[in-house]
Amino acid sequence: MARKFEYTQQRFAWNPEKCEEEIIIAAYDEIVSFIPADQKWNAEFENHFCDHGNGLTVETCDAINAVRRRRGLGIIVMRETDVYDYARFADKLLKSNQRRRIRDELKAASLDVRQQRIEHAMAEERRLPPPHMTYDEYKARRQLQQRCTLSYEEITKRKLALQAASTAQRLTKTLTPERAAKMLSLASSNIWDDIIRKLSAEDALEVAEKITDTQLRDALVRYSLNAL
Repeated sequence: MARKFEYTQQRFAWNPEKCEEEIIIAAYDEIVSFIPADQKWNAEFENHFCDHGNGLTVETCDAINAVRRRRGLGIIVMRETDVYDYARFADKLLKSNQRRRIRDELKAASLDVRQQRIEHAMAEERRLPPPHMTYDEYKARRQLQQRCTLSYEEITKRKLALQAASTAQRLTKTLTPERAAKMLSLASSNIWDDIIRKLSAEDALEVAEKITDTQLRDALVRYSLNAL
């Protein structure tokens, strides 16, 4: 959902529409009381997203989803869509005011009203059309235009390679903590690293809590530590 952009080298975020803002804020509000006190990403989310009108970073979305998975809740699934004037608009003050208003209204709403608003927002999000051009396609086109001296054959080869890389990235899946724990219980130590690398840092700690094998538990904690 939303428009993807690169806010610094190889780090990405999303500019959401109003309906998507409601989904994001509601998803965060559901788990905010379960975020460990030693984590700082939630304060950064409230500061950057709610108070300053910035986009939602991929890292923050992953952090929200990690807590939601741990609580057995559905995750936020980001997808690129075509966007309208609101998501394109650069007025961050307007967006921060809008997001704080949504946050306050959802907190004050009854469970029924809150659920109705979330369902309405999700229905609106599903109606958003696919993008005229994805971010990867836009970046590839811009790079090709900047190197206009390339031959037609070279341009075609590069475009096909980018499309293949994009497809491979979409097909890559991160293991859930439950599936990873099951696989680790069945696997020998020879392939532990292959399984652990499919986990986020947060999920690796969640799996470690369920493991009795000291060597495997240390491997999970070390991976989570190195990923910070």
